[in-house]
Amino acid sequence: MSGSIRACMISKYLKEKMDFIIISSKTKHWVYDKTLLEEVKNLEVIRIPDPLGLLFGGKIKGDKNSKIFIDSKFIWRFFSEIYIKEKLKNVDLIYVSSPPPSSIILGYKLKKFFNSKLVIELRDEWLSKNKRMDEKIFEILKKSEGIVYSYESLKEKFKLKGIVAEHGHEEKFFYKEKENKNFIIFYTGTLKNSLNSFIKFVRTLKNLKNVEIHYAGILPENLPMDIKERIKFHGFLPYKNLKDFLKKADLFLISFDKIGEYTIPSRFFEYLGYEIPILCIGPKGIYFEKILKERNKGFYIGLEEIENSLNIIENLKKEKIRVKTNGITWKECAEIIYEYIKGI
Repeated sequence: MSGSIRACMISKYLKEKMDFIIISSKTKHWVYDKTLLEEVKNLEVIRIPDPLGLLFGGKIKGDKNSKIFIDSKFIWRFFSEIYIKEKLKNVDLIYVSSPPPSSIILGYKLKKFFNSKLVIELRDEWLSKNKRMDEKIFEILKKSEGIVYSYESLKEKFKLKGIVAEHGHEEKFFYKEKENKNFIIFYTGTLKNSLNSFIKFVRTLKNLKNVEIHYAGILPENLPMDIKERIKFHGFLPYKNLKDFLKKADLFLISFDKIGEYTIPSRFFEYLGYEIPILCIGPKGIYFEKILKERNKGFYIGLEEIENSLNIIENLKKEKIRVKTNGITWKECAEIIYEYIKGI
């Protein structure tokens, strides 16, 4: 998912400037994008088995089963520590992309073993959902030589030394008139934490003519039949192919029933590379609402205001608006990180 995209795309451009080895997990997942391997084909990638992931992985975690383990990668961390200490020598710097928190703990143990520098990348505000574990992770963050935040609000939350290297997009796309005269709305990802708002949005638009709602990603099993019949489902699309679908959109949709106060979904930064507006549905007063307005990328409506989307789309059908591309490319993201760790 988004964590793998970020790691692969940053590695793609970092390899032009430095030598490094990627340590990852061999696990069972609910979806695979093997095209991402093309981005790291010239790099050494060591995949260490994750026993719990191989046994119990393969499904999107809900709130209930996500609390079974504080961190399901703790056995993988143990195996990885043994392997790396035996096989690697002269490690100058360890760059940890997290979550999970086990990655951070592993990085700190290796920092002490190799007497090396440690830089921790925080991709989102979630750490462990456990106070004791969070305190442990926070102490490690303070002892690291650097922190890379994937967006500004994370830096505001943790208030620790570090830089911001936002999620990127591969290239910019400029709007072109389409042969299809229908108004196309595109949603990507999953509906975890978004199911109710998405259903309400689709039902709000049920009588709106010449409007297509496209969905690329993974559908939940409990999606009502009237919603399935209303949307055009494309399944899971590899990252390299997704842009060809997104270019056809007139509006991007992002919705959340609940979202962290400081969280910004990575797909928002991907959409910044398009001249296409974004409609966001979610809790009011959070940082996500603030940044959408600051970037002037579209519309933000609260969960109790979903009916207002009808007027927004009716107006956009009459006069399609273009918004400026902004944000950074993956190459620029990698350059920011490289300059930072070079100074460390």
